[in-house]
Amino acid sequence: MKTLDFAFLIGKLKRVPRTGWIDHKVHDPESVAEHSYRMALLVMVLAPKLNIDVTKTMKIALIHDLAEAEIGDIVTLRGTKIVGDVIEKRAKEAEAMRGIAQMLEISELESLFREYGEQSSPEARIVKQLDRLEMLIQAYEYETEQKIDLEEFFIATRPELVGKEMEGLLQELEKRREQKD
Repeated sequence: MKTLDFAFLIGKLKRVPRTGWIDHKVHDPESVAEHSYRMALLVMVLAPKLNIDVTKTMKIALIHDLAEAEIGDIVTLRGTKIVGDVIEKRAKEAEAMRGIAQMLEISELESLFREYGEQSSPEARIVKQLDRLEMLIQAYEYETEQKIDLEEFFIATRPELVGKEMEGLLQELEKRREQKD
């Protein structure tokens, strides 16, 4: 029964639109589930090249936004769902993850989520960078398809992508953006 309840819970992520896209007037914005799916596939491709634990990295990627099934996609600086600050947001996410982990009796969910939040392992740090990279890929797609300017996302995120692999992917994406103009 708990597994079925979990299936319904994660199903909510299919219906949680990413708030940043709504705030920027993107038509038909992606859901949290769509974002997480592309991230998981990027992990599958990139983790072996980076010599990190593929399974652990995949797990972190799959749960990094899981709390949003309970609390929604909260932004701290702008948007329709504002929490006072990042600390408050993280507390709400941690509380939601604690409940999910207890429901399933799988403490690993909570510990991997904490690891991601604290950025305390190479796997967590790569997932954070892939979270940012996936967002930029999506921004590029929206810019191309909907003819809107999402440079703000690129400005804020460029410094967060470090390391040969991530910087190379960012450079290729930037090149494609220049060619579309």
